Amino acid sequence: MTHPITQEWQSAGYIQMDLELTLFLSRHARTPLQWDILTFFALNPQARDTATALAERLGRQYAALARELEDMALLGILERYTDGDLVVYGLRRDGALMRLMERLRRHLETAARPARPGRGDLSTPSCM
Repeated sequence: MTHPITQEWQSAGYIQMDLELTLFLSRHARTPLQWDILTFFALNPQARDTATALAERLGRQYAALARELEDMALLGILERYTDGDLVVYGLRRDGALMRLMERLRRHLETAARPARPGRGDLSTPSCM
């Protein structure tokens, strides 16, 4: 049985989010840049790209994005690969993280997230 408050919130357009996902986002999506990176990889879990290509895709400055990608790699959210002279980032292939990002993807799609001003479509990765 659904709690009456939950029904009221859902009828008002609110979407229930699970606690684990909420905690993850409160730790790792504290800035718009972090949110954009996590959103991109939630919508494109197989994507692998360079900081330069991701900065272009997200409409962000390279230096800030590159620092954030490195931090997320150190935290174990992203994997950092070297391919010759290129450094490529992608979502870490950990089962628990992949399930969490899948829940984020479903939440984003359910919420029909409005596009942020000045941002391109984050649902399609750039070619690498």
